[in-house]
Amino acid sequence: MQIPLRQVVKTLLLKTSTEEFLLALCSGDRQVDLKLLAHLLNEKRIDLADREEVHKATGYFIGGVSPLGTRREFRALMDSRIFEEREISISAGRWGCQILLDPRALRDILGPRLTVADISREKEPSSTNL
Repeated sequence: MQIPLRQVVKTLLLKTSTEEFLLALCSGDRQVDLKLLAHLLNEKRIDLADREEVHKATGYFIGGVSPLGTRREFRALMDSRIFEEREISISAGRWGCQILLDPRALRDILGPRLTVADISREKEPSSTNL
């Protein structure tokens, strides 16, 4: 089954300047705007967590991070553009395994720890896969 990139939602583990971890959910055809996110959260800086931190904090390996079933419940931010889709694909916790669901169902599952906001921008041609 071929899923358009805009419907594939990537989950990134981020770390604030105060060492708090949080999840950012963004469509596959866009990238998380870390500067905008830091501004929205009144943080000096937000960075991607490093490889070891991702596994230790979530229980998942990079490429298979799911917003569901992490070792701890993290605050999560979901890009508002995700709700333009009727169905999205999120990682099932293992590289290559996906869950298809309505983005509103994911919002309901994540509940009060989720904030929906404009947190992404178009991918730059030479950018990494943020």
